[in-house]
Amino acid sequence: MKFLENRIPLLLILLLAMVLRGGLIWQSDPAAWRTPDSLEYVELAEELPAGHFERNGQPEIFRVPGYPLFVLASDPAFLLVKLHGKPVEGIEPVLVFAWQIALDVMLVALTYLLGAFLVSRRVGLLAALLQAISPLVVASPCRILSDSLYAFLFAVAVLMMVRHLRGGGWRPLIAAAVTLSLACYVRPVGGIMVLVFLLALMFQPGRLRRGLVFAGVAVAIIGPWVVRNAVRADYYGFSSVAGDSMYYSTAAEIEARRQNIPTADMRLRFRQLNQAERQKHPDWTAGQLARRRQTQAAKIISDNSGMYAKIYLRGAVGFWLPGAGDVLELLGISQGRRGTVDVLQREGIIAAVKHYFGGNIAAIAIAVPLVLILLIKYLGVAVCVLAKVRWRMPAEAWLILLIVAVSAIAPGPGLPRYRLPIEPLFSVAAAVGLFAIVSRIRKRGK
Repeated sequence: MKFLENRIPLLLILLLAMVLRGGLIWQSDPAAWRTPDSLEYVELAEELPAGHFERNGQPEIFRVPGYPLFVLASDPAFLLVKLHGKPVEGIEPVLVFAWQIALDVMLVALTYLLGAFLVSRRVGLLAALLQAISPLVVASPCRILSDSLYAFLFAVAVLMMVRHLRGGGWRPLIAAAVTLSLACYVRPVGGIMVLVFLLALMFQPGRLRRGLVFAGVAVAIIGPWVVRNAVRADYYGFSSVAGDSMYYSTAAEIEARRQNIPTADMRLRFRQLNQAERQKHPDWTAGQLARRRQTQAAKIISDNSGMYAKIYLRGAVGFWLPGAGDVLELLGISQGRRGTVDVLQREGIIAAVKHYFGGNIAAIAIAVPLVLILLIKYLGVAVCVLAKVRWRMPAEAWLILLIVAVSAIAPGPGLPRYRLPIEPLFSVAAAVGLFAIVSRIRKRGK
C-alpha cells in the first residue's frame, strides 16, 4: 500500500500525540482525574473479580461491563491479588491512563489510515495531525471514562466498514460487525450505530445477504447481555441508559424549570424519589424500577413537549463546543461540574460561557488558542461538506454522513465529549476542506 510508505511524517505525528497526552497527565491535577461516572466505573471494576456486576445490591443495567473490564485489566497486580481474595488498595489510575493514551495514539494512526484510504496520503497526514492536537481529543484519555476505548473500537469498525463498502469482501464486513458490537459493551449508544451501519449496507449490491450477516454477528455478540439482563434483572434490553437519561436529565430539567429551582437540586430530588420507590417496593426488580422511571419521564416529557423541544435544541449546541474546558480542568486552571450544561440549556451558549469562565483571565487566555484549533477544523469541515456532499455519493460517504448526523441529533445532554467518536471523521473532512482552500488560493495567485 502506497500510503504506508515513508512512515517518518506519520511517526512524528504519533510521537507528538503521545507527548501531548503524556504531558497533560504529567501536569494535571489528580483531583480532576475522576468524575462521578469514574467512581462508578471503578466500583464496578473492583467487584468483577468476585463475579459481581451490580450496585446497591441489584444487578447493574445502566452501565455495561466493557469499560470496567478494561479498567480492571489495566492493573494486573490489583487483579491478581483480588482474585486471591486478599485485601488490596484501589486500582492505579496512572496504569489506566497509560493504556488509554496508547489507544488514543493508535486512534491517530487509524485517522491517518482512514484519510489515506478515502482520499490520499497527504490528507491522511493532515487529518492525523488535526486529531493529534485537538484539545478535546488530547484530554480524553486523561480521565477514567469510557471515551478513549469506545472511540478506538468505533474507529476500527468505521475503517473496516469503509473498506467493505469500497472493495467488498466478507472479512472487513465481519470485522466491522464484531468491533462495533464490542463497542456496545463499552457505551450502549453503539447500538444506534449498528442500525446506521445496516442502513449504509442498503446502498450496496447483495444488500440483503450482507445485512443479514452483519446483523447476525451483532445479535450473536450483543444478545447474551440482553439475556443476562432479562434473567438477572427482569429488564428486556441491553441497557437502561436511554430511559434513565430521560428521567434524570430531561425530565428533571423540565420539572426544575416548572418549579423554578436549580436543575441539580431537582436531579437530587429525582434520585431520592427513586430510592423511596425502591424502599416502598423492596421486592421490585431493577427492571421494574427502570420501567417506572421511563414511564414517569415519558409522561413529563409528553405533557411539556414545547419545553422539551427548547431544552433539546439548546442542549444540542453543547455537542459542538470546543471542549477546551477539559484541558483547563485537568491543568487545575478551572473547575468543572458547576452546572454549566444546565445554564446552557436554560439560557443559551453566551450565558454558559460567562458562567464557566467568570473572571478567570488565565483560563480565557489558554482557551482562545484551543478554540481556534477547533474553528480551523470546523472551517475545513464546512468547505468539505459544500464541495463534496451530493445526493449521488458512494455508500461510504453516506455512512460517514449518517454517523455524524445521528451522533449530533441523538437525544440527551449535549456534551463535547460525546463528539469524540466522530472526531476522526471530522479530522479527515477538515483535511479535505483545508487542502481545497489552499488549492483555491494557489490558483488565484497564479
